[in-house]
Amino acid sequence: MSKFNLDDYQNKVVYSESNNIAVVAGAGSGKTRVLTERIKYLLNNGVNPKSIVAFTFTKMAADELKQRLSDVVGNDKMFIGTIHSYANYILRKFSNTQYELLTDELVTNVMLDLCKRNKILPITVDIYKDFISMPYDSGKVYDIILEKYGYKVMITLRHILEFEPNKEFPITIKGVARVNNYITFDELIAKATDYFNSTGDFVDYLFVDEFQDIGHLEYRFIKSLCALNNFIVGDDYQSIYGFKGSSFTYFQNIIKNENWKVYYLINNYRCGINILNYANKYIGYCETVIPKKSMSLTPYKGKYTTFNNIHSMIELINSKQLGDYKDWFILVRTNKELNTIFTILQSKNIPVITFKKSELTSDELSDLLNSDSVKLLTIHASKGLESKNVIVYYPKVNLFNKGKDSDAIYNDEELRVYYVACTRAKENLFVLP
Repeated sequence: MSKFNLDDYQNKVVYSESNNIAVVAGAGSGKTRVLTERIKYLLNNGVNPKSIVAFTFTKMAADELKQRLSDVVGNDKMFIGTIHSYANYILRKFSNTQYELLTDELVTNVMLDLCKRNKILPITVDIYKDFISMPYDSGKVYDIILEKYGYKVMITLRHILEFEPNKEFPITIKGVARVNNYITFDELIAKATDYFNSTGDFVDYLFVDEFQDIGHLEYRFIKSLCALNNFIVGDDYQSIYGFKGSSFTYFQNIIKNENWKVYYLINNYRCGINILNYANKYIGYCETVIPKKSMSLTPYKGKYTTFNNIHSMIELINSKQLGDYKDWFILVRTNKELNTIFTILQSKNIPVITFKKSELTSDELSDLLNSDSVKLLTIHASKGLESKNVIVYYPKVNLFNKGKDSDAIYNDEELRVYYVACTRAKENLFVLP
């Protein structure tokens, strides 16, 4: 596929005459390009840009989409952003609801204030700062608090963050929020859903990226928009946010719905064939997937290699045999592993950076990716990115529910995480046994 052309599969999607389009897009298949070109096609055929609403999973993805459409007349009239930002936009502009969003930053400020004001709390500012920096992607943050600080501190945090005020805990986040009209992001979505359901307002053209990662609240909101024309893109192979409440079943149900025209993007323009085959082998162990072919159209075969310890990999990075520091990703499952490897790399004087995409603009991300340093990321943070060489520091034994034995059962969630990690690699993939 040249820079200026679409392949046959992409071409069918962009120029489809269907009103409800679902695109099953494999890793590295150019789904953002297809979404962008579809919007351009509609605009070139007289669709009013004000009638287009496009949802992305992150603010950074929205920035990228806006940049790709920056040369299109009327690009500033469309709405492009996250579901939460659209819900906020609607409520601010069309409803009389008075509120302040309870952002992570605001929660932190309120929580730190409570730690200082409420003398009965056996918790310090340092413990709370430790709490908010812990690896939420494991879904077990309270278990970590329990193990590290004990039951009393854990239950205190839970009461303050989750429950209503009571005699023992007279000041909680919910109590403070009620007094100050703070609402959570979930409450924001619920209020926006109620707005559309009660007014009968609707959207003409709706685009939803990363549809496999939406949850129940987001799905109800999308349905309440009653869009006349729908375009969704997703890949159930890369559904890795179940711990946050997302479910790929909404995407799978649409694929089975005869009222939707389903297209498949099967050409992979990122991974060498051997890497892609390796990743497909493991995703094939999932019990519930949308079957699809995937073909590598890269100019290199790709190679995957097993390694036994991270030190041998660090020596390989330092040797510059496979490229500069900027050509390497090291992907880990949790922040604990990230911190350990970060320390090792620093001790070897290897330039290394780590980041979360959700906290960056497209320009900031581009600058980081182009810097001559190793990128050390959790697998979740690496989603949507790619590198020439990728080290996956995640033992395959962790893909099982019952350990590595004859009765082992694969864990579908972890298989998807592993698939995402492996498909970040273009030419060389290194994995633990």
